[in-house]
Amino acid sequence: MHAVSSYKGPPVGILMLDHALTRPPGDPGNQATFSFPVIHRTVRGVSLKRLLDRDPEILNPLVEAAEALLRQGAGAISSGCGFFIYFQRELSQHLNVPVMLSSLLQIPTVQQFLGPDQRIGVLTAHSERLTREHLLKAGMDPSKPVKVLGLQDEPFFHQGVLVENGTLRADKVQAEVVAKARELIQPDATGARVGAVIFECTNLPPYAAAVQAAVKLPVFDITTMIESLYAALARRKFEPGRNLP
Repeated sequence: MHAVSSYKGPPVGILMLDHALTRPPGDPGNQATFSFPVIHRTVRGVSLKRLLDRDPEILNPLVEAAEALLRQGAGAISSGCGFFIYFQRELSQHLNVPVMLSSLLQIPTVQQFLGPDQRIGVLTAHSERLTREHLLKAGMDPSKPVKVLGLQDEPFFHQGVLVENGTLRADKVQAEVVAKARELIQPDATGARVGAVIFECTNLPPYAAAVQAAVKLPVFDITTMIESLYAALARRKFEPGRNLP
């Protein structure tokens, strides 16, 4: 057995929209989602509508909330909504710690390992509001556009996630998400196949295992990104030379 010790790194700070909803395990707003420390802070006055509208006045309260998380000891900053990608560059320029605001930042990496006849399928909370500009800000190779489907018209998702203080019926939402994922992976007119799925929406990770069971593909989301980020902040310590074979 290799001798390994662990190191507890600084917590990841997660910026949350001012949008009240139920957050089951799997959602980054639920402490039970992670096996390592995270701290949350609501960006006061920044509603889902303002973020979807790309309100430029969001940046100042976003910076203030992030700086407050740093004062609490955060070693990196992420967020509770994938649409914060719109402010990724601006916020990272204000801070001196790693900033990864959206699961969409995984697009460039995933594009690198897919075959030439494969593309990424993005499942989003609102496909009409997720623009090409958002995707380019995330680093999407424009020669390999992603396929996007949205959940905004699914009744249980709309009521449980998009409506503030709505009622979450997780079993019904899961059925909608799985059905939409099955639709997402269908070949398009060009014959390109979806080779991996990325959830833009941070409220979807509770359903990731069900989606993976249905589509048999890698599924990336905000939790896979934050877990990778924390692993880089808290490297395990190996002892070279001990217990060599």
